[in-house]
Amino acid sequence: VVPCYLKSHSQGEYVFDRGWAEAYHRAGGSYYPKLQVSVPFTPATGPRLLIRDGVDREMIGSALARGLRALCNATEASSVHVTFAREDEAKFLGAHGFLQRTDQQFHWHNQGYKTFDDFLGSLNSRHRKGIKRERREALAAGITIHWLTGSDITEDAWDAFFEFYMETG
Repeated sequence: VVPCYLKSHSQGEYVFDRGWAEAYHRAGGSYYPKLQVSVPFTPATGPRLLIRDGVDREMIGSALARGLRALCNATEASSVHVTFAREDEAKFLGAHGFLQRTDQQFHWHNQGYKTFDDFLGSLNSRHRKGIKRERREALAAGITIHWLTGSDITEDAWDAFFEFYMETG
């Protein structure tokens, strides 16, 4: 299985491709729709080719790669974009003719911090002051954070989330 969808704009997905879309247009093509393989709203690396254990991964993966090309053609998408894939999947797809795009992604790892103050203590004075100032400004502006999971997430919360997400573009 390869979860994917057609994308018709450059908003969201935390992948900034307006330049590609404009270049495609200048060359006389249409960048959209494109076939997007990712988890919506989630710029997190993870599996994109969902292959169950105990099967011939090469054979199934090759069939999925061919299927992506066929779906791209059938939907008249300009291209297939597999974003935030694991390194092994990116290499696998590269070996099957998919072009590789080089980009950067930064990951934060907890270095054993038990509290936020522990984390702040690991920073130099300038960064510590900057973070504390930003937090004070957020509080002064009345910004609040609510942690919701599962059934606690209401339709209104999903609507707000989607609105915020669309503003990332």
